[in-house]
This record gives sequence, C-alpha cells and structure tokens, in this order.
Amino acid sequence: MTSPTVGDRSHGERSRVGYRMVRRLLKDTVLGSISDLDPLTAVRDRYPQFRPYPYDAAYETWMREVEPTTFLAPIGPVANPFGDGPMFSIVVPTFDTPQRYLNPLVDSVLAQTFHDLELVLADASTDPDAAQRVATAADRDPRIRYVRLDDNGGISRNTNVGITAATGSFVAFVDHDDTLAPQALNEVAHHLLAHPDTEIVYTDEDKITDDGRWRHSPHRKPRWSPHHYLCCNYTSHLSIVRRDLLAAVGGLDPECDGAQDYELILRLHSSPGERVVAHIPKVLYHWRTAAGSTAAVFEDKPYVREAGRRALERALDERGMVGQVRPIEGMPGWYDVTPGLRTATTALLVVVGDRADERATALLRATDTSPFRTVTPVGVGADDEIDAHVSGLDPYDVVAVVRRDVVPDDPSWLQVLAGAAQMEDVRAVAPKIVGASGRVEDMGVVEDAEGRRHRLFEGARTDAYADHGSAAWIRDVDALSGAVTVSTVGRRSETATGYDVVWSPVTVTARDREDRPRLSVCVPLYRNASTVERCLRSILDQDLDDAEVVVVDDASDDEGASRAQAMLRPGDRVVVNPVRLGAAGNHNRCLDLARGEFVQFVHGDDELLPGALTDLVSAFDDDTGMVFARRRVVDASGEAVDGADVHTGFRALSAENAGDDLVEDMVFRGVMRNWFGEPSNVMIRLSDARDVGGFRPELAQTFDLDLWLRLSVGRRVAFVDREVCVRHDDGNTLSAHNERSGRGWLDHTRLMWGLAVDPRVTTRARRHAAAWLLLAQPPTVGRAVRGTSRWSRLLDVVALPFTEIERTKRITRTGGR
Repeated sequence: MTSPTVGDRSHGERSRVGYRMVRRLLKDTVLGSISDLDPLTAVRDRYPQFRPYPYDAAYETWMREVEPTTFLAPIGPVANPFGDGPMFSIVVPTFDTPQRYLNPLVDSVLAQTFHDLELVLADASTDPDAAQRVATAADRDPRIRYVRLDDNGGISRNTNVGITAATGSFVAFVDHDDTLAPQALNEVAHHLLAHPDTEIVYTDEDKITDDGRWRHSPHRKPRWSPHHYLCCNYTSHLSIVRRDLLAAVGGLDPECDGAQDYELILRLHSSPGERVVAHIPKVLYHWRTAAGSTAAVFEDKPYVREAGRRALERALDERGMVGQVRPIEGMPGWYDVTPGLRTATTALLVVVGDRADERATALLRATDTSPFRTVTPVGVGADDEIDAHVSGLDPYDVVAVVRRDVVPDDPSWLQVLAGAAQMEDVRAVAPKIVGASGRVEDMGVVEDAEGRRHRLFEGARTDAYADHGSAAWIRDVDALSGAVTVSTVGRRSETATGYDVVWSPVTVTARDREDRPRLSVCVPLYRNASTVERCLRSILDQDLDDAEVVVVDDASDDEGASRAQAMLRPGDRVVVNPVRLGAAGNHNRCLDLARGEFVQFVHGDDELLPGALTDLVSAFDDDTGMVFARRRVVDASGEAVDGADVHTGFRALSAENAGDDLVEDMVFRGVMRNWFGEPSNVMIRLSDARDVGGFRPELAQTFDLDLWLRLSVGRRVAFVDREVCVRHDDGNTLSAHNERSGRGWLDHTRLMWGLAVDPRVTTRARRHAAAWLLLAQPPTVGRAVRGTSRWSRLLDVVALPFTEIERTKRITRTGGR
C-alpha cells in the first residue's frame, strides 16, 4: 500500500508529524540528550527561569554534589527488635489515584534500601478503574497489602483502616501522590536502632513538580520545637510514629480531616508522659505539587484552616491553657496563638543601661497594663541590680528585662510574652526585634546539624521565607540574645530548665544600634593559598575597629582556608563550601553570611591600602547605595599597569552622584568596560544587595558590574578619589581564565538585555540598551555559530530576552533572591 502524503493526513496526524519533527530538530541540533522530552520540558531543563517553581541554583548543586555523600550505608537484613512484624508499615490512603502518581509512589517504596517494611494501601476509590490500578499495584511485591474499603469515609477514617491492618512496629504516613527518597527508611532505621526509646520521627522534605521531574523548595526543619508547632505543622512529611502509641490515642480524628496529621501530633504531645521525638535533618520525602494537592493549592482549602484551628484549641484546652487561636489571612496553615495570662499576675518591667529610668517610663506608656494586677517600671544600671527588685514576687509573676532601647509595635506586647512565659515548659521568651529599616535584627541563635551557630533571620525582611521556614513563625531557639527577655520569677535562675522561645508575632523596633559590626569584610577564596596572608594582613591592619572578617573558601584544594584561620581574630569566621559554587555563587555565600550594615569584598589575591575602609565607610549617607574608589593595578613583577583609572569613563563624576545618571552614562557608551571597578574597590550596603537579588551566577565575567549597575538604579552613588586597593593582575586571575576559556562570551549581551527589560531602569537607559542590542546582535550571532555547540549557543541568544524578562519578574515578585 502506498503511504499517504502529508496532504492526505488528518489534522491530528499532521500535528503528530509536526511534533515529531520538532523533537527530531531538537535532538539533532539544540538540546542533545534531553531531546527525548517534550519541547516545553526540554526548554525548562535548559532555562530554569521558566520552570514552574522558584529555581534555586544552590539547591540544585547541593542535590547533585553534596546530598549523595550524606546518606548512611544500608543496614542490610536485621531482625526487628521492636516486634514480630516488619519494622515499618507505610500506610497510604488512596482515592481515585491517577496512574502517573501511583506508580512513582510504589516505585519509591520498593526502591527503599532498607527492606524490612510493608506498604498498606487503604483504597477507598469510587472509580472502578482506579481501584483496579491500586489492586494491580499491590501484586507487584508480597510486601504490599491491598485493603479495600467499602466506602470513602474521609482521609482520617481511611488511614485508620490502614493503621489497623498494619503489622509494623512503626507507621510511616505517606500521601498517595508523593514519593520517598530511596534512603528514607534506612536513615530512620539507623536512628531507631541506636535510640530504641524513640516514639516519633520526622525528617526534612522538599517538593517535586507535578510530573515528578524537578525537586525544589526544601524545608530544613529544626529539632523538636513544641512552641514552633503551635503556629504551624512544620514537621509534616515524613512523619513516623510508633504503632502502639497510635493505638493508645485512637489514631486519627475524622473531625479534623484536612489537618488530621497536625491534630494527631498535637494530641500525642498533650497525652500523659513526655514523648521522645527525633528529627533526621535529611531531605527524605518529596511532596508533589499536584493539581489540587495541599502542596499546590493550600489556600483553596478553607476547611483545612478550620480543622487546624480546632485542633490547636483542643490541644491548648487539654494542656490546661487559656488562649486564642486565629488563622492568619493569606498564610494558609499558619496560626496566631495568643496564650492567656494567669489572673492577678504582677509584672516587673526592668530597663538596664543608660537613661534607664527615662526608657522605663517611656516603655510603660507604650504598654497595655490592664491585664496585670500591677506593672512596675524599674531602671537599673547593670544586671546585678535586678534581683533586689524581684524579692517578694510570686513564682508565676513575670520579670521583663529590656537591655536595648526598643519601642513595642503593639501595646499588648507584654501581655502576650508574659502569657507565653507562664507556659509550663518555657524558660524564657523574647520578641522579634527589628531595626529602623524594618529588617530582623534579633530572633535568637540556633545551632545547625553540624553544630554551627547562626543568628536566626538576621538581616532578613520580617516576612522572609527561606528553606528553614518563615520569620513570622514562633521559634524555639538554642539561645536568646538577652536584649529583651520575659520569664517568670520561678524560672529566672541559671539552673532553670525549659525552652527558650522567640514569640515572633510580637515585634519591637530598636531605636539604638544593634550589637553587630558596621562592616563585613568578605574574602572569597579559590586557590589563593599563596596570597591570602598578604590579603588578610592588609585587612587586619586597617584602622576601622567596627568590622568583622568573613573568609569563604569555595571548596579549594589548597591550604588557603587553614592559613586564613590561623590569622583571624576571635569573632572572625572562615567557612569552607562543601561544593564549589563558582565565583558569583561564592560571592552570594558571602552576602548570606555577612552581618554588617556594609560589605567590602577583598579578593584573595588583592590587598587594601591603609585607611581604605575608613574612607569608604565615611562616604555613605542614608540614601547611598554604593561607594567606589580608584584602585591600583600591578602586574606579576609589581609594576603598575596603565589604564587602571577606569572611572575616567564617566563624563561628570563627583563625590556624590545620582546612580541613574551613572547608569545612563555607561549604557550610552555600550557598557564596554567596568567603570566602577572590581569588588575590592567597591563597598555596598548589604540590605540593598539582597533586595536586588545579589550576584547573578549565570554571568561568568561581569557578575560584579551587573550588580553595581542594579545597585545604582534609583540610589545615590559616592566616589572616593583615592586609591584604596591593589589588584594583582598576574595573568592567573578569574578574568584571565574566563577570557581564555570564552566562558563569558554572552555576558555583555545578557547584561544589556537585563537593563533593557528592567522597569526600574530609566527610560533613557533602556532605550540606549535597546539601541546597542540592535548593533550587537549580528556579532553575537556570529560568535554563537562559531565552535562545536553552535546550535545550543544560538538558542541561548534567541532565548535571552525571554529569560531576562522572566528573571526580572521573579526578582520584582520576591524582592531579592
């Protein structure tokens, strides 16, 4: 039979032919090994800006290079020391589960490196085809048990049927559209065998896209934090509970469907006895952002909010606590819990330090005292004077100690903190302290899994959300700063036990300057062992005392980090990245670690000249976003290099400049050179750098110039007309390597597109950028088609305006990285 021609084919057949042709084109020219995907997925693989989630390059690197090294070796066959059945029962309630979700779930269970398990599928599907799919999946392995329910009783009742059928010593709760990491149960088993008294285990988690292709949005959780748990179900997935404990409390409560797991953990901790809880700080659960799932559309499920509110109110009542619970609008699954104050409570309001009496009187005027029997303001000069005023108070009376000059944002601040301090398991409680800029200055100190201590959310916006959660959540911390603390009289002793808590919904604004350095001098290293001592000596010899030094080594294979550690002062830090982040990524790591109001980068092969930091810091005013100065450039022999005064490109540079004018000046000339200079002669304001998104990792060479331009938009820029640093250009610098390798071939065009599509940039500068792009496009295309990857490079050129528009949208939407 003769094959039909294209004209003979139906519209659907022609569409399929066209689709196959596109895929073949992608396969032969542009996207290589990923061309087996559909075109949209292939484009998203290559250009993560278009993926359906906030792309995090650092998390991608961590998953690829660090995560595999963190998992423990498989345990192998082992007798279950906790009972006769398997160690784990994975209970999954299924309801009309699509095949595209069911298969990956079952695959992830069967791929577990720890094998002493059973999978219980409690199926309440009303679709006969869906029920048959689940039954067929159960035939894949004898460890899978299929439990058919007569009707759909809701997620709690369905799960309880699965729990009843389970024979394992521990029950793992998994949703029917999610997946487990292959090492999940092995990691939990390691802990249980080492700590057999453990009753509840939870792990870190992340999300996967609906198609399961991309992991994203990790949630790195703290160890068990009961007061944190009062504002949200932060433990969530993966949660594993001892089966006999579940039986003792009656399983899940159907009245709380939608928040059944939250209610269960609250009830377990409200029941008699103290629960033994373990946190495994590894990402072992992948929560699918499936259409209609809680991970994707929590806000569309008001019944979930109400179920959580009822569960919290019940938990407070069972613990004998009086309090109010209010779902937070716009923040699904988050709750504002206000603990009640015991009747007839007396409060002592102690202000310590300069002008103590005056500050105590002002603070009292800003405080609602009506809920207390009395509130007595006291001003003292030092801490050792406090105890004299405490005598005669009852154990449940409260003492508020205020060491910083703060103003409460709400008059009820003392009532809320006092109510929290009177909770049985609280040692001391503190508010969230923000600065005049509206950024967090103090939310306590936490310790990570490696034992490193961090100031929680310092420098972040008050509504910040990171991989360790939200700055709006109540936090159990490892230490309070002592700036503002409230405790009961009975728990003021140094030997008192209990949790230290930052009750974040209570905010006070600091009027004084916080106890942090004014300047962070950041030294990004990569194979700088031979020059780091010269660099650090030039920093430590500066005459500015109010500065910290932060050295961040980008996984070098030399002794640079150890040499730096030997030189630094107490309080300075050396951090070694576990994997290489690249130049821009390492600079962003510096911004993450910096604590100062200002940041000065000094590259490991550069050096500062005397008085540099003082001159740069003194050039800042309140509206100054950046200060730059002249620099000296020397070659390998130490001889000065001509052309170091790049700042002379500006037409009318003065000590104070409108940043928009400088941007327009550079763009008019085509941004052919970096007229500001390298990081070692530029000082920036930390908050501004974070606001505009930090350094761009996709720029190999011009990531510093790109940031200088974005910091200049809408801000003042100061110029210090003296040399402040020495740049050693010995032919082995990052710039030289990039030039030889050609890595930055697209940097200039990418930077110009970024300016052309950024709505914050002046109209004149955007027009100049567009004009230059018209001129630059032909030679850019010419560079793209030279070499072995010509089609991929050409696609990058074509995609640039779209990727830059998307990047600008995301920066504007998120207010930074």
